[in-house]
Amino acid sequence: GGGRSLDITDQVPSLKAESARAQLTFSNEAQKEFHETLDQRFPGKLVVGWYHTHPGYGVFLSGHDLFIQRSFYASPEHVAVVIDPKASAQGDVGVFVWERGEISREYDLIVYDRED
Repeated sequence: GGGRSLDITDQVPSLKAESARAQLTFSNEAQKEFHETLDQRFPGKLVVGWYHTHPGYGVFLSGHDLFIQRSFYASPEHVAVVIDPKASAQGDVGVFVWERGEISREYDLIVYDRED
């Protein structure tokens, strides 16, 4: 089969994003902070998506999450990763991608150790 893969090499924390239960608010101030950090610490890097957790609530994209994905991460290469660390001993992870113009959960996340 023809699968897709994406290597994510760094992360930029969004310290000004606000969370409540199973929702993340990514305000204009949080967006500004994110882009400033990106420009300072990771010049020339491509943003491929975003991630957040739903501790104890399951893995899904809420209506607000879908708004963020459609508004800020609408390119075909953009992904959203949702993690529920309380789902089991290993947790549950969902990788949401764009498939034929719709958001789909068809792929898995594999975490590798960084080689220095």
